[in-house]
Amino acid sequence: MPGEQRRQNCEAVLRGLFERAVLAREFRSGLAILAPRVRAIARGKCSTDVIRRIGYAMQFNGTAIKYGRDVDTDAIIAARYLNSSDMDELAAHCMEDLDPTFTQRVKPGDIIIAGENFGCGSSREHAPSCIKAAGISCVIAKSFARIFYRNAINVGLPIIECPEAADGIEEDDAVFADTGTGIIEDLTTGESWNVRPFEPFIQEIIEAGGLVARTKARR
Repeated sequence: MPGEQRRQNCEAVLRGLFERAVLAREFRSGLAILAPRVRAIARGKCSTDVIRRIGYAMQFNGTAIKYGRDVDTDAIIAARYLNSSDMDELAAHCMEDLDPTFTQRVKPGDIIIAGENFGCGSSREHAPSCIKAAGISCVIAKSFARIFYRNAINVGLPIIECPEAADGIEEDDAVFADTGTGIIEDLTTGESWNVRPFEPFIQEIIEAGGLVARTKARR
Protein backbone atom coordinates (compact mmCIF):
# COMPACT_ATOMS: atom_id res chain seq x y z
CA MET A 1 0.00 0.00 0.00
CA PRO A 2 1.46 3.44 -0.94
CA GLY A 3 2.51 5.57 2.01
CA GLU A 4 -0.04 8.35 1.40
CA GLN A 5 -2.92 5.91 1.08
CA ARG A 6 -1.83 4.15 4.28
CA ARG A 7 -1.67 7.49 6.10
CA GLN A 8 -5.20 8.36 4.95
CA ASN A 9 -6.47 4.94 6.04
CA CYS A 10 -4.83 5.42 9.43
CA GLU A 11 -6.51 8.79 9.90
CA ALA A 12 -9.91 7.43 8.85
CA VAL A 13 -9.69 4.44 11.18
CA LEU A 14 -8.53 6.60 14.09
CA ARG A 15 -11.40 9.04 13.61
CA GLY A 16 -13.98 6.28 13.41
CA LEU A 17 -12.69 4.37 16.41
CA PHE A 18 -12.26 7.49 18.50
CA GLU A 19 -15.85 8.52 17.80
CA ARG A 20 -16.97 5.05 18.92
CA ALA A 21 -14.95 5.36 22.10
CA VAL A 22 -16.38 8.77 22.95
CA LEU A 23 -19.96 7.73 22.25
CA ALA A 24 -19.70 4.48 24.19
CA ARG A 25 -17.95 6.18 27.12
CA GLU A 26 -16.15 2.91 27.71
CA PHE A 27 -12.57 4.18 27.58
CA ARG A 28 -10.67 6.49 29.90
CA SER A 29 -8.52 7.98 27.18
CA GLY A 30 -9.60 7.45 23.61
CA LEU A 31 -6.45 8.59 21.86
CA ALA A 32 -4.08 6.79 24.19
CA ILE A 33 -5.92 3.51 23.70
CA LEU A 34 -6.67 3.73 19.98
CA ALA A 35 -3.27 4.92 18.79
CA PRO A 36 -1.66 1.43 18.90
CA ARG A 37 -3.95 0.15 16.14
CA VAL A 38 -3.01 3.01 13.86
CA ARG A 39 0.67 2.35 14.60
CA ALA A 40 0.17 -1.29 13.60
CA ILE A 41 -1.47 -0.29 10.32
CA ALA A 42 1.27 2.20 9.49
CA ARG A 43 3.93 -0.45 10.03
CA GLY A 44 2.07 -2.86 7.76
CA LYS A 45 1.64 -5.33 10.63
CA CYS A 46 -2.13 -5.34 10.66
CA SER A 47 -4.87 -4.54 8.15
CA THR A 48 -7.49 -1.86 8.70
CA ASP A 49 -10.21 -4.55 8.61
CA VAL A 50 -8.56 -6.44 11.46
CA ILE A 51 -8.12 -3.21 13.42
CA ARG A 52 -11.82 -2.39 13.10
CA ARG A 53 -12.77 -5.79 14.51
CA ILE A 54 -10.43 -5.52 17.48
CA GLY A 55 -11.94 -2.52 19.22
CA TYR A 56 -9.00 -1.40 21.35
CA ALA A 57 -5.52 -2.60 22.24
CA MET A 58 -3.01 -2.63 25.04
CA GLN A 59 0.71 -2.43 24.48
CA PHE A 60 3.51 -3.58 26.74
CA ASN A 61 7.23 -2.86 26.60
CA GLY A 62 9.63 -4.50 29.02
CA THR A 63 12.72 -6.55 29.66
CA ALA A 64 12.38 -10.33 29.47
CA ILE A 65 12.74 -12.40 32.63
CA LYS A 66 12.84 -15.99 31.43
CA TYR A 67 11.93 -19.26 33.16
CA GLY A 68 11.50 -22.85 32.06
CA ARG A 69 8.53 -25.18 32.02
CA ASP A 70 6.11 -26.20 34.79
CA VAL A 71 6.52 -23.11 36.95
CA ASP A 72 3.87 -23.90 39.55
CA THR A 73 1.88 -21.57 41.76
CA ASP A 74 3.87 -22.60 44.84
CA ALA A 75 7.02 -21.41 43.08
CA ILE A 76 5.31 -18.15 42.17
CA ILE A 77 4.15 -17.49 45.73
CA ALA A 78 4.89 -19.99 48.49
CA ALA A 79 2.04 -21.30 50.63
CA ARG A 80 3.61 -19.85 53.79
CA TYR A 81 2.63 -16.36 52.62
CA LEU A 82 -0.98 -17.09 51.72
CA ASN A 83 -2.33 -15.87 55.06
CA SER A 84 -1.63 -12.32 53.86
CA SER A 85 -3.86 -10.31 51.55
CA ASP A 86 -1.40 -7.40 51.38
CA MET A 87 -0.35 -7.21 47.74
CA ASP A 88 2.86 -5.35 48.56
CA GLU A 89 3.89 -8.10 50.94
CA LEU A 90 3.02 -10.83 48.45
CA ALA A 91 4.92 -9.01 45.70
CA ALA A 92 7.98 -8.86 47.94
CA HIS A 93 8.02 -12.67 48.00
CA CYS A 94 7.09 -13.31 44.36
CA MET A 95 9.21 -16.09 42.81
CA GLU A 96 11.19 -16.27 46.05
CA ASP A 97 11.83 -20.02 46.08
CA LEU A 98 12.36 -20.32 42.32
CA ASP A 99 14.41 -17.17 41.76
CA PRO A 100 15.69 -15.36 44.89
CA THR A 101 16.96 -12.49 42.72
CA PHE A 102 13.58 -11.76 41.12
CA THR A 103 12.41 -8.96 43.40
CA GLN A 104 15.79 -7.23 43.24
CA ARG A 105 15.94 -7.11 39.45
CA VAL A 106 12.33 -6.85 38.32
CA LYS A 107 11.35 -3.41 37.02
CA PRO A 108 7.87 -2.04 36.36
CA GLY A 109 6.75 -3.21 32.93
CA ASP A 110 9.03 -6.24 32.70
CA ILE A 111 7.67 -9.31 30.91
CA ILE A 112 7.94 -12.91 32.08
CA ILE A 113 8.77 -15.46 29.37
CA ALA A 114 8.18 -19.12 30.23
CA GLY A 115 7.83 -22.64 28.89
CA GLU A 116 4.91 -25.04 28.99
CA ASN A 117 2.29 -25.26 31.72
CA PHE A 118 3.04 -21.97 33.48
CA GLY A 119 0.97 -21.61 36.65
CA CYS A 120 0.34 -25.32 37.20
CA GLY A 121 -0.43 -26.65 40.67
CA SER A 122 -2.99 -25.26 43.10
CA SER A 123 -5.66 -22.82 42.01
CA ARG A 124 -4.55 -19.96 44.28
CA GLU A 125 -5.46 -16.56 42.85
CA HIS A 126 -2.56 -15.09 44.83
CA ALA A 127 -0.17 -16.28 42.09
CA PRO A 128 -1.24 -14.02 39.20
CA SER A 129 -2.07 -11.24 41.66
CA CYS A 130 1.44 -11.13 43.12
CA ILE A 131 3.03 -11.28 39.65
CA LYS A 132 1.00 -8.22 38.69
CA ALA A 133 1.76 -6.48 42.00
CA ALA A 134 5.48 -7.09 41.49
CA GLY A 135 5.36 -4.91 38.37
CA ILE A 136 5.19 -7.53 35.62
CA SER A 137 3.13 -6.13 32.74
CA CYS A 138 2.58 -9.34 30.79
CA VAL A 139 3.42 -13.05 30.77
CA ILE A 140 4.25 -14.85 27.52
CA ALA A 141 4.49 -18.64 27.74
CA LYS A 142 4.32 -21.74 25.57
CA SER A 143 1.17 -22.69 27.47
CA PHE A 144 -0.64 -21.94 30.72
CA ALA A 145 -2.41 -24.12 33.24
CA ARG A 146 -6.11 -23.56 32.59
CA ILE A 147 -7.03 -22.42 36.11
CA PHE A 148 -4.10 -20.01 36.20
CA TYR A 149 -5.17 -18.63 32.82
CA ARG A 150 -8.67 -17.88 34.11
CA ASN A 151 -7.37 -16.42 37.37
CA ALA A 152 -4.92 -14.18 35.50
CA ILE A 153 -7.70 -12.73 33.36
CA ASN A 154 -9.87 -12.27 36.45
CA VAL A 155 -7.20 -10.18 38.20
CA GLY A 156 -6.27 -8.25 35.05
CA LEU A 157 -2.87 -9.82 34.30
CA PRO A 158 -2.30 -10.01 30.51
CA ILE A 159 -1.12 -13.47 29.43
CA ILE A 160 -0.21 -14.60 25.91
CA GLU A 161 0.35 -18.13 24.63
CA CYS A 162 3.01 -18.23 21.92
CA PRO A 163 5.43 -21.18 21.85
CA GLU A 164 7.58 -19.62 19.14
CA ALA A 165 8.04 -16.34 21.02
CA ALA A 166 8.73 -18.20 24.27
CA ASP A 167 11.49 -20.12 22.48
CA GLY A 168 12.91 -17.14 20.61
CA ILE A 169 13.04 -14.50 23.34
CA GLU A 170 16.05 -14.68 25.65
CA GLU A 171 16.73 -13.35 29.14
CA ASP A 172 17.14 -9.55 29.20
CA ASP A 173 15.85 -9.07 25.64
CA ALA A 174 13.68 -6.00 25.10
CA VAL A 175 10.14 -7.18 24.33
CA PHE A 176 7.06 -5.49 22.87
CA ALA A 177 3.59 -7.06 22.96
CA ASP A 178 0.22 -5.78 21.79
CA THR A 179 -2.77 -7.82 22.96
CA GLY A 180 -5.11 -6.02 20.58
CA THR A 181 -3.23 -6.75 17.36
CA GLY A 182 -1.59 -9.98 18.54
CA ILE A 183 1.90 -8.72 17.72
CA ILE A 184 4.93 -9.77 19.78
CA GLU A 185 8.35 -8.37 18.96
CA ASP A 186 11.82 -9.08 20.30
CA LEU A 187 13.27 -5.61 19.93
CA THR A 188 16.75 -6.94 20.67
CA THR A 189 16.86 -9.45 17.81
CA GLY A 190 14.23 -8.00 15.49
CA GLU A 191 12.16 -11.20 15.45
CA SER A 192 8.39 -10.90 15.57
CA TRP A 193 5.44 -13.24 15.98
CA ASN A 194 1.70 -13.00 15.52
CA VAL A 195 -0.88 -14.58 17.79
CA ARG A 196 -4.64 -14.37 18.01
CA PRO A 197 -5.63 -11.06 19.64
CA PHE A 198 -7.62 -11.09 22.86
CA GLU A 199 -11.36 -11.29 22.49
CA PRO A 200 -12.98 -7.90 23.20
CA PHE A 201 -14.55 -9.01 26.50
CA ILE A 202 -11.18 -10.25 27.79
CA GLN A 203 -9.54 -7.03 26.66
CA GLU A 204 -12.18 -5.06 28.56
CA ILE A 205 -11.55 -7.02 31.76
CA ILE A 206 -7.80 -6.46 31.57
CA GLU A 207 -8.14 -2.78 30.67
CA ALA A 208 -10.43 -2.31 33.69
CA GLY A 209 -7.87 -3.94 35.98
CA GLY A 210 -9.74 -7.19 36.52
CA LEU A 211 -13.20 -8.74 36.52
CA VAL A 212 -14.35 -7.12 39.77
CA ALA A 213 -13.26 -3.66 38.62
CA ARG A 214 -14.99 -4.13 35.27
CA THR A 215 -18.21 -5.24 36.95
CA LYS A 216 -18.18 -2.22 39.26
CA ALA A 217 -17.49 0.14 36.37
CA ARG A 218 -20.50 -1.14 34.42
CA ARG A 219 -23.01 -0.64 37.23
